[in-house]
Amino acid sequence: MRAVLAAAFAVLITRAVTASAEDIPEPPAAGVEEVAPTEPIAPVAPAPEELARRIEALEERADHVGVLERRIATLHERVQTLLPMRRFLTVFVDIGWFSVGGNGAGVRSDIGHRYVPDHENVPAEWVLLGDPLSTTINSLGEPADLGVARAIEDDSIDSGGHPTFLVNALGLAIGKSIGDHVAVAGLVELLPRPGPDRVVVELAHVDYRPSQEVELLVSAGKIDSVLGIEYRAQDARDRVTVTPSLLCRYTCGRPYGVRARAHRGSFDASAALTGGDTFEERFEADPRIASSRLPTLSAHLQLMLPLGNGLELGVSGAIGPQDGQSATHVHQWHYGFDLRLHETRDVSLQAEFVQGRQQGSTSGFARAAAEMDDVIASRCDLAPCLTYKAAYALASWRARTGMLPYARLDWRDARHHRGIDFLYVSRVVRATVGINVEVTSRVIAKVEYTNNHELLGPQFPNDVLTTSLVVSTD
Repeated sequence: MRAVLAAAFAVLITRAVTASAEDIPEPPAAGVEEVAPTEPIAPVAPAPEELARRIEALEERADHVGVLERRIATLHERVQTLLPMRRFLTVFVDIGWFSVGGNGAGVRSDIGHRYVPDHENVPAEWVLLGDPLSTTINSLGEPADLGVARAIEDDSIDSGGHPTFLVNALGLAIGKSIGDHVAVAGLVELLPRPGPDRVVVELAHVDYRPSQEVELLVSAGKIDSVLGIEYRAQDARDRVTVTPSLLCRYTCGRPYGVRARAHRGSFDASAALTGGDTFEERFEADPRIASSRLPTLSAHLQLMLPLGNGLELGVSGAIGPQDGQSATHVHQWHYGFDLRLHETRDVSLQAEFVQGRQQGSTSGFARAAAEMDDVIASRCDLAPCLTYKAAYALASWRARTGMLPYARLDWRDARHHRGIDFLYVSRVVRATVGINVEVTSRVIAKVEYTNNHELLGPQFPNDVLTTSLVVSTD
């Protein structure tokens, strides 16, 4: 290697000397005063020590280039290996900041049984007014603080009323076709939280499409709900708003089971058999997998009308054994109506109404104690009793490219009772305004303000200002 570089260097010096000799100007023409030529400066050959130093530097540079070339080749191989993953793996990060009035909670105790006289022997401090999920701060529906709430025990944010920055979620979405008829899909969210960090598997299902000519899709595993329409865009990267509506807790759950959806012309039908209800499982008191001798049957029917860019009208319902207990005769039911106007003249509308009931179960002791004056007991002690009605309307307007102001009005009227543990009486209405800005196709920023108003009991500070920045790889 040294001999080759020395020979190359000698050739360069020889060429330089030859070029200097060829550059001597020709004699001037007649009548032109001759100017004495200047003597060219002969190049000075480097000393052997200098030549050796230069050769050594060239060798070091050649070695460095070789190392870089090998690294580039290795990285190229890795990139080529990972490129196919772009077709089925999407990563998104949801970062936010929020501030909530008061202590961040949406409930207060009915001290002295002032507002709920039919308290059914529940101590006053556990008779709760308001809604524990009225102060949600992200797309997951997590409240800023639970306060004295007892039906929901997992205070994942626990802000204590302090303004807080938060990584709402790091999401990994997977979708991959296997042949012409089968695909797999999943969604995993990592939740950094003040206590232990959490990993939540939101979706994990296998999809089967029997024919490309028939619009039928069958899914099995941990699946989406079929009730209403809000569940279709409930994740941070898909949701227009920052937070869910008050009724999403009943329809946005992702149960285990089998789901089928068929579409033909202007008609769409979905049905599911699941091991439990479609309530949001993170707010269920029992963390065990819902199981019963009978499944829960749910269905949704939808008709598209030719109004504007399309008006969808839907009806849905569900019935099955109540979660959290084993008796098949203790049932729960749910029905609802939904409407969606696809963007027409830059305006989109969406609305839903739901009503439902969990029958609950009472022990023989509690029934007997109801006849005794000196024994304190309350019904619904074996399984909680729940009745609810809720509705929302959401309107958005595409003011300009990438900017989407929106407004939502939602309402909930519910009574939730479990023995002497708690009695919730919720009559709440909320008004929400916000803006959704599509910075790029992969970056979305949202700002939202919610005013909470109690229809039963005193008003207390629990308005919510929250933000969300969602960055996605696709």
